[in-house]
Amino acid sequence: MDKTIRIGALISGGGSNLQAIIDGCESGKIKGEMGFVGSDNPDARGLQRAEKHGIPSFVVDYKTIIQGIKREPEKAIVPRDFDLECIRQKQSFFTDDADSEKVKTFLITRAVAEESLFEKMDPFGVDLLVLAGFM
Repeated sequence: MDKTIRIGALISGGGSNLQAIIDGCESGKIKGEMGFVGSDNPDARGLQRAEKHGIPSFVVDYKTIIQGIKREPEKAIVPRDFDLECIRQKQSFFTDDADSEKVKTFLITRAVAEESLFEKMDPFGVDLLVLAGFM
């Protein structure tokens, strides 16, 4: 089968890796097409690259989401499959003596931000997701 793959890319900055993928698709070196470009940084220059090539893009501003949850933690809506204790047991970011509240806040804010990211990506139906300098 000689299928063209739909590619989604997540970026945080200038998008030089993204540009290489775009160039590869446009030249035929990559049998693919860009389905979307997403970023956690509203000022990422790579978003301009996407616009220049007519690629749909979106931003999930993690910083704003995290700040909002820290201000009003009671308003945080965590993903329905989020299990704080299970994730705490499996995580390796923090040592055992890390402040429990800080760990909890970190895990909850990231889960909420990533759920938002998945919601933004879902409609594009890509075959391949590339992390081109994301986060």
